[in-house]
Amino acid sequence: VWDAANGRPFGSVTLGGAVNYAAASSDGRFIVTGTGFEARAYDAVTGRPVGPSLSHTGQILGAAFNPDGRSVATWGLDKTARIWEFPSGRLRATLVHRFGVATAVFSPDGAVLVTGMYAMGASLWDARTGWPLGPRLPTGGTPVALQFSPDGRRLTTVSDVFPQVRAWNLDWLASRETPPEVADRVAAVKAIRLDAEGALEELTADEWQRRLIALRSGASAR
Repeated sequence: VWDAANGRPFGSVTLGGAVNYAAASSDGRFIVTGTGFEARAYDAVTGRPVGPSLSHTGQILGAAFNPDGRSVATWGLDKTARIWEFPSGRLRATLVHRFGVATAVFSPDGAVLVTGMYAMGASLWDARTGWPLGPRLPTGGTPVALQFSPDGRRLTTVSDVFPQVRAWNLDWLASRETPPEVADRVAAVKAIRLDAEGALEELTADEWQRRLIALRSGASAR
């Protein structure tokens, strides 16, 4: 771990294998890194582990701290991204994808996690509950980089095809609707839904009508 002001090392973490990723908390006190199927948070100065190991069933490709410092996201080849409470390590949500997850990023306020799936675009999720937020964004290939604007209202995606750089307007994320209300509203308006693997499915006319009725009555549509 290096001091960005003077370029001098002030801490280190020793792992038992090759390190493919590392990320620091917003206050610089902790880092999260790992090898193979496990990630772990460490004190950036002492190098001591903080909390338990964070495990996947496949190779982990990356990890990130939520800007609020209260959770950590990990993602990888087991077709999931996972959100863990920090420092307890309790699994808060498992975000299931159709293919492996190449990259991910939290919104500046920590409320949203965006994941980039191999060859399938980017998906938005509520970082607290794991609810999917709206349809997948067609980035044109595998997203290799994701970046929010400082105000959280725009998302830039970079894919591995050509490459393509696209900017997305996410003004609706600033609304006062709860994540379930946003998800239901998008599904009702566009007559689509996300299945358990994050893939788009079209609603039948009957399903669409039932969803609209449920939304008006405040019930949950299935």
